[in-house]
Amino acid sequence: MKQIVKAIFTTALCLCLISSCHLIDFEEGCFYTGDVKVIFDWQHLNTRAEKPDIMQTVFYPDNSVLASYPLSGDTLLTGLAAANHAVLTYNHPQGITFYEMDCPCSAYATLVTYTHDSKVYTTNVPALYAAKKEIAIPAFERTECVLVPRPCFQQVFIDFVIIRRNVDTAIENLTGELSGVATRYSFGDMQAMQSQASLPFKSKEVTADKYSTAMCVLGMCPEVSKNIDIHLSLAGDRDYYQNLDLTGVFENFTAPAIYLTIEVYLSNVGISLSIADWCTGEGGHIDI
Repeated sequence: MKQIVKAIFTTALCLCLISSCHLIDFEEGCFYTGDVKVIFDWQHLNTRAEKPDIMQTVFYPDNSVLASYPLSGDTLLTGLAAANHAVLTYNHPQGITFYEMDCPCSAYATLVTYTHDSKVYTTNVPALYAAKKEIAIPAFERTECVLVPRPCFQQVFIDFVIIRRNVDTAIENLTGELSGVATRYSFGDMQAMQSQASLPFKSKEVTADKYSTAMCVLGMCPEVSKNIDIHLSLAGDRDYYQNLDLTGVFENFTAPAIYLTIEVYLSNVGISLSIADWCTGEGGHIDI
């Protein structure tokens, strides 16, 4: 008798296990979930930089629809599809537009551009940060996903040193534009995409006959020449214009920042430009 009862119980248990998937109403067969503790690592961030308030964090499972969460910090997410996931996190600063965000491989961001005199211009990049990684979420378990957001921009610092040649006229301002600046950023490759525009700037007087400017760019377009055009305005309505080829300086520019010193030779007949020094390094703080 005991053996018959045991056989009936075992058979019933097997039938329950076989049909368990059908007891839950999902579109496709069995659907298992797990939990993820999302942790943001900001230790690398410049001490003067402001951490974004919200990081949009998107999970792209390989067997289900994406799930997107606006996260303000470390967060425990429950009920995510148990599968392999591509994870993308990014903030949403003003001045940036996002496209094709339903796929992490093709997702990209663009800067504002405008046209003036048949020339395309752009603006400084706001504080855009992003990170991506691949994780596996096991069924019925909790796993950690540590995301390390990095700046999606590079910084360009330029000092202009005025070298006078028998000219005492006061300088009113020094402005210009940098060409070959990228306007698109790929989240799939985590780098600037093929695109180009010019970025106008206005320098600040640091000391007598020394001016400086700082710019934020998504990157420099590798396929085009990079030039800087200078407009030096003197008292008495005297204006001088000159340009300088910086293509070699920006070749293979992958560092967080580049620092240039440009000498501006000022004479009664105009100005000439020369690169005095340049180097790459870590970024600094820029007020935009």
